Amino acid sequence: MQKIKLIALVIAISCGSLFAASTKYTTIGSVNPALANPSVSGTVYLPLILTSGNPKEPTIFGVESHKVTGTHLDRLNEAGTYWVRRNGLLWSEVEKTEGVYDWNAVSNLEQEMINASSNGMEMILVVRSAPAWAQQLPGVFCGPIKPEKLEAFGDFMYLAVQKYSQPPYNVKYWQMWNEPDADPDYIEDPGPGWPFGCWGDEGAADYGGGYYADMLEVVYPRIIQADDQAQVVLGGLLLSCPPDAPHTCRLQSKFLEGVLKHNGHNDGKDYFDITAIHAYDYYGGFLGGFGNSAWNSWWDGEGPVAIKKAQFIRSVLGKPEYGASNKEIMVTENALLCTGDLCDPNDPESDPDFVTTKAYYIAKVYAASIYEGFPATIWYDLSSNSFRISSLLKKDLTYTDAFWAFQTAKNSLRDSDSFGKISESGVAGYKFDRGDRTIWLVWSLDGSTHAFSLPSEPLSAWDVLNNPVSVTGTTMQVGMEPIYLEWLP
Repeated sequence: MQKIKLIALVIAISCGSLFAASTKYTTIGSVNPALANPSVSGTVYLPLILTSGNPKEPTIFGVESHKVTGTHLDRLNEAGTYWVRRNGLLWSEVEKTEGVYDWNAVSNLEQEMINASSNGMEMILVVRSAPAWAQQLPGVFCGPIKPEKLEAFGDFMYLAVQKYSQPPYNVKYWQMWNEPDADPDYIEDPGPGWPFGCWGDEGAADYGGGYYADMLEVVYPRIIQADDQAQVVLGGLLLSCPPDAPHTCRLQSKFLEGVLKHNGHNDGKDYFDITAIHAYDYYGGFLGGFGNSAWNSWWDGEGPVAIKKAQFIRSVLGKPEYGASNKEIMVTENALLCTGDLCDPNDPESDPDFVTTKAYYIAKVYAASIYEGFPATIWYDLSSNSFRISSLLKKDLTYTDAFWAFQTAKNSLRDSDSFGKISESGVAGYKFDRGDRTIWLVWSLDGSTHAFSLPSEPLSAWDVLNNPVSVTGTTMQVGMEPIYLEWLP
């Protein structure tokens, strides 16, 4: 029968800092050297930004990169990212012939693991791509493994973890396939280079989640046997739409429950450590506007779609029969996308409002991620620019405002804990305890400018690009642009 193309379209679309305690010092200008203004003199309180040096302090800030070498590595260090996601280690490259392992085939990837570790980054390594002899669906590298070859995959994972969990590689986070909740019938090119997983099965009551759990049941003990500190991350769930959506993509929402139910055993939680979701929002065509219509999630509502997706995931994990409510949720892909005719895919700055909105979005999504308790949120991506101009860099690896917004968010919020949400007088935002500082991030919920009362005059304030913002007294005007505010604890 003729296939509905909606899911295929959705799949294509979604694919150590320190602050001075109370020292007064001369303005050092923005973290972004292009924004420093040497004509401005005076003495103000500003965050002291240190952007180099190892080891890095653990934070939620992460970036996916298709290279962790050369200028790409330099830019990752400049951004201050703690996590780097790499997709990935291809089983089909290493074990083309069953029982014969050619690790030289991934020597370039090995160097990237070393680079990440030696620069204080934690790598999330995606493992995918079944070799031809192990494919349940002939020719489909992204799909499920033959039942009789699951043990062979377990052997491969044991060897991979044993090898790469040790110095100088030090990989501890292993993500099993990428977006496995996709049906291979909607994959146009299922070859080994296809970066997605496709374990989904529209014809199965659990959309294929139970069989994915069969794989985890075999693989998880072998991974832990090789490294008892390893963390197994569920393949980042695409979750194109919620279970009540009027489209066939709602079937994807059955996948996680299928994993947990595990064909009636209800023990799926025992075979992974961290749940993972992918969460993309879409530019609305005007300054500050974004949303995800499938999830009824909007800039002037709850905010980034990761919030609603996490709520759904928690509702499934929290069912008493599964006992999985303590599982953490990572966002292993996140970005703001510009689709259709709104942006020129060859020019990331074709729409100035999109450029600015993406910078606003980065501040909001990382603040929301800390509030939601995600251990990591991974921006997709650093530099490829092949995916709806979501990258932090241009194709020539020069900077965009999004890069500086990411750096500013990381340096402002770094290892903070959220202790409150702001929703009053038309203003939204979050409050953070960073130990040495209290940080607020505030913005207008409806796009209008609102007078907003503060508990006291802030020590300093800055925008999403780390430009100083003047705030005197205990009332400020808050508009669409998110503003960081800082007080002593």
